[in-house]
Amino acid sequence: MFSKTLKIFVRGPNSRALKSVELSNWTGLAFLGKRSQVGEVKKIEELADTSIYMLLSTPDENEGGLTKIYIGETENFSNRIAAHKSNKKNWWSHFIAFVSKDKNLTKAHVRYLEKKMHTLAINELGTLKVMNESIPSGSKIPDSDEASMQEYLHNVIFVLETLSLSYFPSQLITGNSYQQADINKNDSNNVKFYLKVPHTDEKAFMEVGEDSYILKSGSAVRLTPRESFKNQHSGYYDLWQQIIGSVYIQKNTNSGIGITTKDFKFNSPSAAGAVVKGGPTNGRTGWKRCSDHKKLGECDDNELKREAA
Repeated sequence: MFSKTLKIFVRGPNSRALKSVELSNWTGLAFLGKRSQVGEVKKIEELADTSIYMLLSTPDENEGGLTKIYIGETENFSNRIAAHKSNKKNWWSHFIAFVSKDKNLTKAHVRYLEKKMHTLAINELGTLKVMNESIPSGSKIPDSDEASMQEYLHNVIFVLETLSLSYFPSQLITGNSYQQADINKNDSNNVKFYLKVPHTDEKAFMEVGEDSYILKSGSAVRLTPRESFKNQHSGYYDLWQQIIGSVYIQKNTNSGIGITTKDFKFNSPSAAGAVVKGGPTNGRTGWKRCSDHKKLGECDDNELKREAA
């Protein structure tokens, strides 16, 4: 595996200015900006070209920690982003657009990418709320072009992850999501933390990633929310609804317990805990390490002390 160079050009006087990002040995070019910077887009020649792009919100606890995302394609990003700003959908705060420096991206290419990225996004139920009103149709492209677009998509996600914008796990590109092995509830050697579903002996299991908390496939979740949770109209309740209503929960309405059939990534342990317990949860005190039953918060504090020593 060779190292790579990422070059960021800040197109203004301070760190908040619109940015362009290049990756070594790649013809792709990324532009990152805020809603307030849409006027500057017209001044950039490359952004009048064919593009695959995302509109994004800032993660909000009132939305369950979810980032709202819209994935689109266009033959002229400058015109399209101006239209997005002028319409009544004002939920998005920033945008990311990808073009090609050699102008080799075609309409068919970006329609293909739009479909692929939309599919990745709708599987990130613990971190993303997809705002597209319809499912992109995609496009049929030659096998050689498809191979090129798979590589393009890989580089798009690499750039995002390098900039700490990990909206899509890179493992998903090749179809290998987080490890999907079933969990024997009596054998938690392969996971780090557990949380009991209230009033049952059922457990959920969680691994801690670099920037995420991963609720493992085979975990138990509560199918009926606490009444107080529902009445609070909190973002975590919306998050719970999004996941419990998905096809990735094997439901047993007689027991009131569901089982996850895929891994779910969350931005906080409290979000993962709220989904498991069907109500507000302090993730730092609720999740306990499988090996010694210590609370997650205590484990984190001990790790910080070791690093500071």
